[in-house]
Amino acid sequence: MSGILFVILWWHGHKMGTVLPQRFYRYQKLDTRQLSSLIRDNLYFSFPSDFNDPFDCKPSIFRGGKEADLADLERTLITLIQNRCSAEAASSLTKLRFKEESRERLSEKFASIEAQKTVGHIDYMSTDPELYCSPSVYKRHELLSEIETEILRQHTKGVCCFSSSYDSELMWSHYADSHHGICVGYSLERRFPPEIHSVLYGRPRILHQQVIVDAVLHGKKEAISELQEAALLAKSPKWKYEKEWRLISNPGLQRSPLKMTDITFGLRCDAALIHAVMKSIDRPDLSFFQMFELAGRYSLKRAKLSRGDDEYYDLPVVSGHDDYVFDPIDSSVKLPEG
Repeated sequence: MSGILFVILWWHGHKMGTVLPQRFYRYQKLDTRQLSSLIRDNLYFSFPSDFNDPFDCKPSIFRGGKEADLADLERTLITLIQNRCSAEAASSLTKLRFKEESRERLSEKFASIEAQKTVGHIDYMSTDPELYCSPSVYKRHELLSEIETEILRQHTKGVCCFSSSYDSELMWSHYADSHHGICVGYSLERRFPPEIHSVLYGRPRILHQQVIVDAVLHGKKEAISELQEAALLAKSPKWKYEKEWRLISNPGLQRSPLKMTDITFGLRCDAALIHAVMKSIDRPDLSFFQMFELAGRYSLKRAKLSRGDDEYYDLPVVSGHDDYVFDPIDSSVKLPEG
């Protein structure tokens, strides 16, 4: 199966019975970089290794229970390494302007050598007479460790996170600069809307050996879906309050595939920043809000901001102070030259 890991075959979107929210909200601090992205309608897709949850996007292979055939595990590892190395080599050879025929032949040869090198090393080490276990137990352990590493490497995707809620006090505190930032609302109202995936809270990080074999060697759709969910969407139920949805693409800054619909300013957001944002993105189809606290309650509510609101449109302020800071210079006094 070509490509880094048959991601093209994976369709998750939302499971049957899961209702797509009308809006997806992205909490963020308001600094120069974020303002630039906001004005250009860009989104940043982060590496999962940068997430604040150390278990996010880190599946683990189950070592107990029913075990897959050893030969199947070896073929699975070979396939994974060949897929990755072939794609990496082809990309490098393309930049060097190799012809397509030569590119395919060289990349496949390189991938085969790398796969056999890894498997050959495991085979060789399993014959060590000083092993603490039987050769087959050692070989299974090493094959599973290498397969797990390959799965993690091949799922280093860019992830852009959203919530279905705009009024979470915790998310305003954690992701929007302690209520000094913003929460940007998006919708799927595009001509070609992207696939957006709901995070699966409480879904085990565990992957059974046979599931991996079925996904990699046999291309079974259910197994592929289970593998992708564990690698990109499984999360501890402790994070359920985030009500998270994800776009998955290449890492880095990209044009937003979603339609920006509204911007909500935090409870503590400075009036000058609110004015700057509203002036910078003065679109008729974009709504502006600000959060405020409900008196006597532990909750937030948002109110719509009018573009004619004097509280924000009295800015910028031009100083009316006309007094001299220094006394006028006497024209009769000659200043030293130089």
